[in-house]
Amino acid sequence: MASPDRVVAIRAVEALRCGVPNGAAVSLLGCNQPEVHARFTDALSSAKSLRGKDKQAPGLVIQGGFGAGKSHTLRYLEKLALEQGFVCSKFSISKETPLYDPVKVCREALYTAILPDRRGAALQEVISKLDFRAQAFAEFARWTKTCACSHLVATLYLLQHARSDRELVERITRFWSGEAMGVQEIRHYLAAIPNAPGYSFPTTRARDLALEKLRFAAHLMPAAGYPGWVILFDEVELVGCYGLLQRAKSYAEIARFLGRLTPAMPGVLAVFAVTDDFASAVLYGKGDHKTISAMDRVGYRDGIAASDAVAGMEAIRRHAISLRQPTAAELKQTLERVRELYANAYDWQPPASEPEAALSSTRMRQHLKRWIYRWDLARLCQVSGAIDTADLATNYTETPPLEGTSTEDELMKDLVDILTSPRMTGPRES
Repeated sequence: MASPDRVVAIRAVEALRCGVPNGAAVSLLGCNQPEVHARFTDALSSAKSLRGKDKQAPGLVIQGGFGAGKSHTLRYLEKLALEQGFVCSKFSISKETPLYDPVKVCREALYTAILPDRRGAALQEVISKLDFRAQAFAEFARWTKTCACSHLVATLYLLQHARSDRELVERITRFWSGEAMGVQEIRHYLAAIPNAPGYSFPTTRARDLALEKLRFAAHLMPAAGYPGWVILFDEVELVGCYGLLQRAKSYAEIARFLGRLTPAMPGVLAVFAVTDDFASAVLYGKGDHKTISAMDRVGYRDGIAASDAVAGMEAIRRHAISLRQPTAAELKQTLERVRELYANAYDWQPPASEPEAALSSTRMRQHLKRWIYRWDLARLCQVSGAIDTADLATNYTETPPLEGTSTEDELMKDLVDILTSPRMTGPRES
């Protein structure tokens, strides 16, 4: 049986081979992005200091080509945040988790959340750490009474007064984690508690309730002793494959998580990773910077101001931090570290070789895959030779939603959005 250290090394090598670095690979290789490191460290400090003032720390946008190390950098930032005690969520934008849908983003952010000191479902562990007699919880409870929606206030009351009911606590946890919970169900649980307050429940749209849950969770975590919540968004370039209105809503969500909209999300620090050609290919190439800027609002039912979307586009266009290419010295150092990792993983010493020149057109992922595949051939087939690599261009072709994910109601909503868009209606002739 392989030793634990060897198993960790094998997993790290296979993660690098697949281009999806894990924690072991990141710990070994580090991250040669000093500007990102400095900006993120400052942002963590700001998140701690601003939380008490009910303000949100400005987030970051990082950009780089395919294989330049965006996912690796996000994993490194996650490691830094966990070391400072933050709750962390890291996930990729996908068709299953579209950025323009707060309901699905909320569910994924809470599902992928991990704690620095505990294992298991994050929100469940956060709730288990709550001390209802502590000053931190008292401040959180006061905040909910003035800033949270009644659905969340009522379920927090249930948690306080019926916490011995494990089934109810589990139900509340699932509700706070993104599941639905009807008003009648909440009233039913409240009726079982003597002298429970008579809460009123105004009609709240699912997307608005999801945003409320995100803000609620960001305040709940400090009440349990964590300084804040770091949310890392990967593969944001998929937004370029959405339709116009969906892209516009996604830009507005980027601005929201970066702390550029009101109301803000105190306690949340967000980082978005996007390809370095997104601005030229989508914001300019598809004309989003002009078309969306000319709108008054984005859609009809959501009521999102076009200025919110513009704020998100500006964050990508003007304030993104570009990942830098490794220097020759850094590349050589990385090669030696990967050689050592490969030797530990397969009990086989790769031959010494000089690293390739750190050309601006060669991504770090290409270097890593070239080294690993070259050693594989030598170890398994006793064959030595060069490994050719090629750049993979990002595809921004617009694609329809996944089959079966759009209900009739969603299709009607999309139709209403299109027909009420300022581009369609325009000024009427007198």
